[in-house]
Amino acid sequence: KEKKIFQIPWMHAARHGWDVEKDAPLFRNWAIHTGKFQPGIDKPDPKTWKANFRCAMNSLPDIEEVK
Repeated sequence: KEKKIFQIPWMHAARHGWDVEKDAPLFRNWAIHTGKFQPGIDKPDPKTWKANFRCAMNSLPDIEEVK
């Protein structure tokens, strides 16, 4: 926390046991927040949600990936 480091679970959807409700809520909520997904209207598309979130994180100069 002091280092201002955070971790985002990034499970690949092709893995056994992947569940959209368990593994993609951050990406779904981001899509809702940005207006790219409207529950009950749009078809769920977790692959696109995840890609859009990744692009948003990569475009922020003050966020860097730590491996």
